[in-house]
Amino acid sequence: MTLQRKFHQYLWVLPVVILLSFLIVLPLFWTVWLSFQEKMVGGKAIFTGIKNYIDILKRGEFLDGLWKSLYFTVPSIFFKLLLGLAAALVLNNPFRGRNLIRMWLFIPWTIPRFAVAIMFIWFFRRGGGLDLLLYQMGMSDTPFWLGPKMVMPAMIFVNVWKGFPFFMVGILAGLQSIPGEVYEAAAIDGANRVQTFWRITLPLLRNVIMILVVLSTIWTFAEFDVIYLITQGGPGTASETLPILTYVTAFRLYNMGDAAAISVLALPIFLVLILSLVKLTGRR
Repeated sequence: MTLQRKFHQYLWVLPVVILLSFLIVLPLFWTVWLSFQEKMVGGKAIFTGIKNYIDILKRGEFLDGLWKSLYFTVPSIFFKLLLGLAAALVLNNPFRGRNLIRMWLFIPWTIPRFAVAIMFIWFFRRGGGLDLLLYQMGMSDTPFWLGPKMVMPAMIFVNVWKGFPFFMVGILAGLQSIPGEVYEAAAIDGANRVQTFWRITLPLLRNVIMILVVLSTIWTFAEFDVIYLITQGGPGTASETLPILTYVTAFRLYNMGDAAAISVLALPIFLVLILSLVKLTGRR
């Protein structure tokens, strides 16, 4: 390859590199720099070293937000995977009305997030949709679903309802890529449905499932808009995950330095997830 050809190749990708630098690299460096400053909105930035990090860890707010984020993320991913896998296995079989059911199950993924928030505010409020449903089933004493004890399970329910179609579609695509001859050979060898699932279907779906899990984990851990629109991190700080804690610190307390430090402390978690995704997508 000649030097001129190499130069032309780099020239083609230069606009993308410049765009990514402005959108990702520069804001990242600015956030890291800001995390070492005492900076209030409208005030001057004063270098304080690692004081912001020490204060955040001493107050325990970062660890509390991290725990809430993990409590929100892990069950959400588990149930989205479980429901998505079950729906994909059912929809992979031919039956009357299958395409209609596929479309119906995919609807939660297509609804705008602000509309989801408005819908579930009504669903979870006192005397709302869930209370009316349980009342019709004979339950008159229901908890406050957006109270301190139930708000995180309620947010997990919303995230699972909204996100399981992503798993369903991805796994369904993986199922349809498996050659039928594999199942025919397993049937000839005398394998039943359970053995076929555990020995053939699940191993062949492993890479697809792992990519879906990593992608969904990144999105779920960074979930902000739906939770904030429904609870605003409340009641109190009961649903204040790391993204909401960062927002509250920056735009309610006007402390940009602490908000930047919280973001930087959370950065290694996202880097691990992104590197895992890159590694998984690089496999055959």
